Amino acid sequence: MQGRDNVNSFDNRSEYHVAHLLNHFVTKGTPWDKVPEAYMISVLNFVYEDNIEDSFLAYSMRLETGLLLNSSRMKIIYLELPKIRKLPDYPISKLTHSQRWGKFLVYADDKTKQEYLKLLAEEEAGIMYAQTVLNTISQSDAEWRRERDYIDIANTEATIRYEAEQKGYAAGEKHGMQYGLQQGLLQGEQKKAVEAALMLIKDYNASPEIAAQKMNAPLKLVLEGLKNKA
Repeated sequence: MQGRDNVNSFDNRSEYHVAHLLNHFVTKGTPWDKVPEAYMISVLNFVYEDNIEDSFLAYSMRLETGLLLNSSRMKIIYLELPKIRKLPDYPISKLTHSQRWGKFLVYADDKTKQEYLKLLAEEEAGIMYAQTVLNTISQSDAEWRRERDYIDIANTEATIRYEAEQKGYAAGEKHGMQYGLQQGLLQGEQKKAVEAALMLIKDYNASPEIAAQKMNAPLKLVLEGLKNKA
């Protein structure tokens, strides 16, 4: 559904979108004679062309004299709903295909027009298919919401678990670094204490027990140091 904007540039946007659509589907290496047609179909809630009575407007590339370009790969189609609303509903047989589609789009969500929509579907096979799809979407709306909520909850739970794991990893890493630093400092202090105790034993003939006690060094490490120096 398209609405007219303040700067009235809808026609410019239409040309851009149909050209972009065509360019998107013409991939590198496509033979020029295999270039597909590109259709931009817009349902308008405003009247684009006041001077034309028909609500179905189809544009293609033409010469200024009116001659249609031979290839004419780009098509721009407008369906003006305000003109459709002014048309009488009956008889349906007098409505064109585009007018029937316009009526369907105007009344698709109108609960008071369901019988009329049914008659439209009987006259137009495409509308019958569209009505079936619309009904299926409506009937499955609650199921769709449940599925959406389930996915939302599952994704949220997964996110919470992931964030908790990441925080746990970060905390563990931080704790490990702190523990490693503490152990390193402790080992460094013990090494200095043991070296001081060994110097005390060597220079003053102190006993290992007295030297370890004076330098606050583990006796076991002092004895291992004496053994290694022997």
